[in-house]
Amino acid sequence: MWQSLGARAMRGHSVLAFLAVVFAVGGPGLVQGQAAVAPRPPRTLGPQTLDDRSRSELLTAREQVWRAWFAYDSVQLERLLPRDGFLAIGGDSAWENREQTIDRSRAFARSGGRLVSVAFPRTEMQVFGDVVVIYTTFVYTTERGGQRRDSSGNAVEVFVRRNGVWQHPSWYLDFSP
Repeated sequence: MWQSLGARAMRGHSVLAFLAVVFAVGGPGLVQGQAAVAPRPPRTLGPQTLDDRSRSELLTAREQVWRAWFAYDSVQLERLLPRDGFLAIGGDSAWENREQTIDRSRAFARSGGRLVSVAFPRTEMQVFGDVVVIYTTFVYTTERGGQRRDSSGNAVEVFVRRNGVWQHPSWYLDFSP
């Protein structure tokens, strides 16, 4: 079932989902040594799904954050990347906080790089109330100095709905060779 995510992702996807929920719902307080607010209990005990409108809003937010990163759209990045508890892990295994991620976005755009296209051929979701973990494949093309570069891989992305906005507090990217 998860063959496209690779064996490594298969072994770790449940752990990543658990950690994503801990960080997104109660983790920032725990990480900072403060008492965390107890998360709201899920509405149902079985698997949860998103209604069509919420799913559409979530997928729109996911594409917005990718496009905002490549374009250094600071307004969107400020809106979609929460200040508390943000963590990104890229293909080079570097762990970045929000400031470092936005700095890399700025550097990419200032270097003349631009996003030509982005697509998500496969997307699966696990829904935990207002927290959703997305497992996806991605394919994108960038251009810099007239040279195009294609990149692809797998991603695990966490989204949290806060005040009606899907925010993106965490992602892990695994690039294909």
